[in-house]
Amino acid sequence: MRPFRELHEEMMRDDPAYRREYEAATAELAEEFTAADLAASLKAARKRAGLTQKDLARAMSTKQGAISRLERGDQMASIATLQAYAKATGNRLRIVLEPRAEDETPAV
Repeated sequence: MRPFRELHEEMMRDDPAYRREYEAATAELAEEFTAADLAASLKAARKRAGLTQKDLARAMSTKQGAISRLERGDQMASIATLQAYAKATGNRLRIVLEPRAEDETPAV
């Protein structure tokens, strides 16, 4: 029996359809982790501020359900929403674009 890694490397090299599907799945997974990371940061900021979702929703002139969706990562937030969230929780919004490490390849 061949090791999985060997088979995977062979298929990545020789099977364009496999490679496309693998890269698409990898990109999708990376997006999910990004959304999960953002959701966790939002929730942590709210808790540090001592606010409930309902309190925060009131401060942002929105509904508690919208805050819940953001904090679960079910809804991507606009920059304006993130700014309002930051202001309501006593934080500042900072968006940083960092160069990729040399050994990283961009997901396509």
